[in-house]
Amino acid sequence: WASVLQVDEIGADDDFFSLGGDSILALQVVARARAQQVPLTVRQLFTHPTLRALASIVGGLPSAPVARPVSVGGLTPIQQEFLGDGRAPATLWTHYNQAVLIDLPAAMSTARLGAALARVVAAHDVFGVRFVRTVDGWRQHAGHDRAVLEEAPYRDDADITAQCELLQRTLHPEEGPLWRMVLFTPTSGGAPRLFLLAHHLVVDGVSWRILLDDLTTAWESPDTLLPDATLTMGEWSTEVATWTRRDAIDDTDHWLGAVRAPDAWTAAWAPASDADVRQAVQTPAYESLVLDPATTTALLTTAGHAYGTDAQDILIAALLEALSVTTGHRQFTIDLEHQGRTALPLVDLSRSVGWFTVRYPIRFLLPADADAAAVLIRTKDTIRAVPSQGLSFAALRSFAPETSVRARLARTGASVQFNYLGQSDAALRLPGWHLSDVSTGESVDPAYPRAHALDVTALVQSGRCEVTFGYDAGRLDTHRVAQLAHAFAASVNALVAHVSRPGVGAFTVSDVPACRLDAEALARVVASVPGDGSPRDRIEDIYDCTPLQEGLLYHHLRGADGDAYHEQWVFTLDGAFDAMAFRAAWDIVIARHAALRTVFRWRDVAHAVQLVLRHGRVQWTHVSHPHADEAALADLVQAAMQHDRAQPFDLAAGPVQRVHVL
Repeated sequence: WASVLQVDEIGADDDFFSLGGDSILALQVVARARAQQVPLTVRQLFTHPTLRALASIVGGLPSAPVARPVSVGGLTPIQQEFLGDGRAPATLWTHYNQAVLIDLPAAMSTARLGAALARVVAAHDVFGVRFVRTVDGWRQHAGHDRAVLEEAPYRDDADITAQCELLQRTLHPEEGPLWRMVLFTPTSGGAPRLFLLAHHLVVDGVSWRILLDDLTTAWESPDTLLPDATLTMGEWSTEVATWTRRDAIDDTDHWLGAVRAPDAWTAAWAPASDADVRQAVQTPAYESLVLDPATTTALLTTAGHAYGTDAQDILIAALLEALSVTTGHRQFTIDLEHQGRTALPLVDLSRSVGWFTVRYPIRFLLPADADAAAVLIRTKDTIRAVPSQGLSFAALRSFAPETSVRARLARTGASVQFNYLGQSDAALRLPGWHLSDVSTGESVDPAYPRAHALDVTALVQSGRCEVTFGYDAGRLDTHRVAQLAHAFAASVNALVAHVSRPGVGAFTVSDVPACRLDAEALARVVASVPGDGSPRDRIEDIYDCTPLQEGLLYHHLRGADGDAYHEQWVFTLDGAFDAMAFRAAWDIVIARHAALRTVFRWRDVAHAVQLVLRHGRVQWTHVSHPHADEAALADLVQAAMQHDRAQPFDLAAGPVQRVHVL
């Protein structure tokens, strides 16, 4: 955890996500845990986000499927979308890559680097993949020649950029290669640099983290076996196709309702130039901004506490506010990208290298005259309402039994795509190895047709969140995009400032999936809990009562239960007694067990619910009878027990347990 989160000290009860963790970093933790023979899954980390909680369940759940050697397989949904959507001719989709350039220490052993890279290549079948057209569509085959380390001299940074630009145009999905690994060595002075290049068809952002982790291990421990790879792309494709027919089919109506006609605002943003030129010439352009370290740190850690959001929620809320301010509209369809690896239960992709990304549309409607709280709540709840983290959209688009469904889902109508890539700071852990800021040229052919008028990408590097607005200057006016970026930055700062104020926050319906209350009833229940700070400082969780609890509560409210439901335990303690330590021990027990911090609400709601309070203390009575003999003390104990059983509990205020010491 400390290495991935870049936090010096981790407490047993520190929440992984409150420390800046996200789903991508969770995958890194799982991969590194498995390398240490700890059988952890991403789902376990999400449901048990503290070390203490994880320690109690690791190894107790069914293991995920293990990868099997395969030589042929179908395509993942995103691969099918790329190869089959017909937007670009083959001369353009050969140049659609991802690349990493690493600054290396000056005293670098080429032989050792080559051996480490060879071990990484041997550990992942994807390095030998090629794509083949068949009568049934595209297939991917493994078993072809794999990449080896090449060497090339360089004079200066400009020379590296020029060489990388040429290398970017050498990949081919059918003919190969799909990977290149080049060590640039200086002709005079300077340090070597390692260039890793892959076609996007066989790699995604999470894959690079896996590969760089493996490279670290292979470099530091030449004799240590790399952990086994998990499912391949072909195997995962088979899993998704089966899941589509069994489960995802139920989400068909949701996704058919999510695809719409293109948003109208883009037409008003067209540049004032010849329309024929705009149609014929694509001009890639970019507007970028960098958030300051303080805002970035808050975005990753404390900002999410007030409303139960994460960094992506806040960034999307800021984007929606900026779009509304600059376009005058309140409704937008945005295609979101998700890493796609955590949607299927019991399917482990923590060490899978490939393209598993899921892209899906969300229709956002901002409330009229919305303040910061309303925007954040609406954004978060809209995203949380998406089924299966968007995987069912991609699955139905590729594997739906009905051709008409696949056709209707082929175009989402979204004018904007948003992709939060998470944090890259922990990708390299070797001293003297750093991600380079030297340009590696165009990773995508500039002529490749854009699917969206606007591509917004956010990435945290070196403690700063960098946001890039990519667009076609032939379709969108440059000045308008600059205004949008400026409004976005202002909105992020305003939202972070809002959630940082004392007492700000709320629970929403998406926070409490085990509670059936509507938004208004939930707000009343939350407001009924007194105390300082925000509601999340006072309340940990809310959920419905079980049927048995409802029955007990009914009898309690009628006064018909008497002491029938009071469980009373009596113990005799021998030896020296430290009352303060004993009381503190009970407080620790209450802090550990949610049931002992639970209160109930039944008024003005459709059905009774239980609230787990964030903090609780024991109701404590300590009475001393130093002069009582044994017989008198026995009588006092019996009287105290009878009196205690006759006292009702206040189930609305709590606590729901008492401790008496005599």
